[in-house]
Amino acid sequence: MRRDLPPFAALRAFETAARHESFRAAAKEACQTPSAVSHQIRTLETFLQAKLFNRDRGKSSLTPAGEEYLQTVQSIFQQLEDAGARLARHGDPQTLRVNLTHTLAACWLLPRLPKFQAMYPDLDIRLINSDDPVDLLSANIDISIRYGRGHWPGLKAEFLMHEELFIVCHPDLLPRLPPMERLNELADNFSLIHYSRNEQEWQDWLKDAGYSLPDIKHRIDLDSRQLVLQAAADGLGIAIGRASYAAEFIRNGKLAIAYPMRKATDNGYYLAYPQGNRNTKTERFRNWILDETHQTDPLSTNLAGTAPAGK
Repeated sequence: MRRDLPPFAALRAFETAARHESFRAAAKEACQTPSAVSHQIRTLETFLQAKLFNRDRGKSSLTPAGEEYLQTVQSIFQQLEDAGARLARHGDPQTLRVNLTHTLAACWLLPRLPKFQAMYPDLDIRLINSDDPVDLLSANIDISIRYGRGHWPGLKAEFLMHEELFIVCHPDLLPRLPPMERLNELADNFSLIHYSRNEQEWQDWLKDAGYSLPDIKHRIDLDSRQLVLQAAADGLGIAIGRASYAAEFIRNGKLAIAYPMRKATDNGYYLAYPQGNRNTKTERFRNWILDETHQTDPLSTNLAGTAPAGK
């Protein structure tokens, strides 16, 4: 049966112009000229025999008919996107797409993945890294590891592990550090390495230790937690470490815990996935990672004692 449908290009032009409330902005998004966008919308208005935009001295606004039609068009576009994402997820059952931050992937997940691959050699893992949460459905992602309090609309969240803050440095620097009771001297002779996206971490740790952030003579600011740890491992200064990120550096002898105090954060890591999105491949990863995180503390007891006596 033949369907009397409007041109898809005209629908896209209409939706984009309505979303931006501007023909010029719609043209920029579509890499077209404003006149081309205007022509497509006029084609759609002729097809529908209805006026969708009010045009007044270069300005455009939706008519009541246009507002009503926009809701329908956007709903259909969303259904098409969702259907495509579902097909893409089911079309490649041997690939599991996991979303997490770059640093968590490099410092925590990758060292553990060989165990998972040995258990399921037929299942490929694709890591999609992002520092900010993404829409798992529209980004075609099966499962995500997120940091927060476990509340994300539309997602099932299962707790993985807590997070703790502590001070780390190159092992050779340990004998030169001031004792805990003179912590305010720390910044006198060492550079303090900061993660520039969270300036509060140093203050939080020192506050729990009974000190305020001292006058800093030398500081290094880096926008990656992995770079923060690497700079400390290279002996460039003293840094705040997170258990999930720093454990491998400590196990490999590249970093040492400078002081025994460990500050727990209010948030934790969670496994998050869309409601009803449990299938064989996600279930395998879920069971494995829950077992992996619940077996031990990210920092085992022998690592927690790396600080020298008196510290």
